[in-house]
Amino acid sequence: MSAQLTHTIKTDVILIASSDIEDFLVDQLRSEFNLHCANTKDEALLVLSQHKTNLVLIEQKTLCDIVRAELFKEGFNVILLTPTPSFNEGIEALQHGYRGYGNLYSHRDRMIAAINLVKAGDVWLGASIVEGLKQGLASSNTAALNQLTPKEVSVAKEVITGISNKEIASNLNISERTVKAHLSAIYEKLSIKNRTELILNYKNNL
Repeated sequence: MSAQLTHTIKTDVILIASSDIEDFLVDQLRSEFNLHCANTKDEALLVLSQHKTNLVLIEQKTLCDIVRAELFKEGFNVILLTPTPSFNEGIEALQHGYRGYGNLYSHRDRMIAAINLVKAGDVWLGASIVEGLKQGLASSNTAALNQLTPKEVSVAKEVITGISNKEIASNLNISERTVKAHLSAIYEKLSIKNRTELILNYKNNL
């Protein structure tokens, strides 16, 4: 009985992908999430109409206009996956309302972290976007950053590398709760909403 009480309920996630990619992602993610899969346009529309979740992973090549319209009409939180991510495409995806963008073949732990970030209301940036930002494509605001405490600066520096709260906590030897508290303070002081805005606006000064 105690085992039943401690059983973790898996988060529902809709997965729209070609059959071979579906097999790969299901193998990667089924231990953590309850996946509802679709391979074709019609299957995708059916699954989306019966959704029990607002989390969607979609392979870029399966995305068509009618599915895209349904996703954004219903307000799904969508992670767009591609085998060849690029900085410019990633920025465009975020500007169009996607909540995540990255490599289809991301490491299992990073993919799980990405889904959990989006589930929590944040945005996931794949390595290609982070790398682009490292080339100095973000804007700067030194005066605003001066408001942060040394500990908040440390957390912010970890965030811009694209890692999860769990990884930040491990790197800085603090709890995830403390990481979240620092992030809340950072967002408030910098008048931003999430880690995407932090990376896009302050990368050059961290």
